[in-house]
Amino acid sequence: MGKKEQGSLFKFMPSILSVLMLGIIGIVFLNWMSDLDSRDRLDSLAREYILRMETQGCLTDTDSQELIQELSDMGMEQISLEGTTTGEVGYGNQVILQIQGMIRQKQHRLSGFAGLNQTEVLTPVRLRKASTAKY
Repeated sequence: MGKKEQGSLFKFMPSILSVLMLGIIGIVFLNWMSDLDSRDRLDSLAREYILRMETQGCLTDTDSQELIQELSDMGMEQISLEGTTTGEVGYGNQVILQIQGMIRQKQHRLSGFAGLNQTEVLTPVRLRKASTAKY
């Protein structure tokens, strides 16, 4: 009888580790893309409102309430617009939009060998946009 070959599990180990590493890289990528998407939507919204501020000279009360509502709809909490230009400035002067708060994001984690848990976490966000009044 032939001798049984030893170490066959060790020949299969690189394949197992490769699949596991691909899974981990996939989870990290999902977290990164989720975070990037949230920040991209926030940046687009801030750009829209800084353009309004350019033409009006400040962030009006109506626009402020609309912005807070849209940020809330995005999943943002503890919203503060402190530091934002709310008083009308003259042509050529600087207008500033400053948004601070906590944004709700999904986070994926491995549990066990093949399990995947999704949780929501609050991440602090601070965004500052500045431009010149052009009205």
